[in-house]
Amino acid sequence: MFGLNSSVCSQLDTTYRVKVNTRTSSDNVEYDGTVTYLGDTCTATPFTSVRCITPTGPAELYRRVNRSHVAVEWNWKWKDSRFSNFTMMRKQLTVIVSCPPQFIEKQPEVTDGEDHESWRVRVKAHTAKIDKCLVIPFSLGENKNREVNCSLTGDPPDLLLTVIVNKKDVGRGGHWALSFHNERGSSDTLYLRLCVTVWVNGNLQCSLLWGSWG
Repeated sequence: MFGLNSSVCSQLDTTYRVKVNTRTSSDNVEYDGTVTYLGDTCTATPFTSVRCITPTGPAELYRRVNRSHVAVEWNWKWKDSRFSNFTMMRKQLTVIVSCPPQFIEKQPEVTDGEDHESWRVRVKAHTAKIDKCLVIPFSLGENKNREVNCSLTGDPPDLLLTVIVNKKDVGRGGHWALSFHNERGSSDTLYLRLCVTVWVNGNLQCSLLWGSWG
């Protein structure tokens, strides 16, 4: 919901046109409509995503957004009759779409510790608050979720997920599945294939592998 209070302006008979756009992550602009204010009247372009809630305003933007939408922009201009020139202004509101989280990378960065390993992978989420992280260590003969310690750092929506796993478990290699949850639900599942690193006759025969499987 938005409005323009023209009662504080020096010229009450001036027409103000507010053009509303939604900007995407690829820097494209999607037109949502135009709202015109003249005195105490509000008029919106028909068959667009904007409307005047009452004949005097305020106006409302109602549209469907997805992860690609990053901001809403209001551009308005008016003609100053005293100087016969146009003045333009712009206001922008950042949009973070509230959706289930998702993995951006498919190959986590692995940090080796004494007793545990850290898996770090880039994700997208509208909040850094995380409910839980779940792994399924198929390599241990299990087919049920196991909760592990994890955290999110960074500024939404671009975040870094850090997962702490037992080194003894991952050292056995095999297939694993990783997912994490927030208030909007569960992420997609990242399927991992771990291969234990060993030396055979002086040659490295197997290394840690990540990626989709199945």
